[in-house]
Amino acid sequence: MEISSRYTTPEFVATLRKAVKFSGSED
Repeated sequence: MEISSRYTTPEFVATLRKAVKFSGSED
């Protein structure tokens, strides 16, 4: 799974966290 390694970057994590925060905001 080479993609997994490439998607484990701070940028991806930041985007994921942003999406989660946005989703959580819609409570």
